[in-house]
Amino acid sequence: MRKMLVQCAQYVLGPFGQDSDLRRWGLQIIEGGKGSKRAKQRAVVGVARRLAVLLISLWKSGEQ
Repeated sequence: MRKMLVQCAQYVLGPFGQDSDLRRWGLQIIEGGKGSKRAKQRAVVGVARRLAVLLISLWKSGEQ
């Protein structure tokens, strides 16, 4: 599951990801770290965590 969340986060932050609040937040982390490799890794992990929290909240509430 962790691997899948990270892959989804990489897609969101990649060139084909749709514009969203989550993508803008991740790109802001990358820019704050001056575009370093470490900043990109932190952004991917952060986006993956937010995706996990979002999925859990949707699962609990039953929303679609």
